[in-house]
Amino acid sequence: MFESQVDRGLAVIDRKKCTLCGTCVEVCPRSAIVRL
Repeated sequence: MFESQVDRGLAVIDRKKCTLCGTCVEVCPRSAIVRL
């Protein structure tokens, strides 16, 4: 399931593990970040 979301350019971030470091935004070209 996660792989299909990555293929669409969508990154799902676990809010409990998120440190707001900004790395996911750099990795994701469309900055399509979804925090759960």
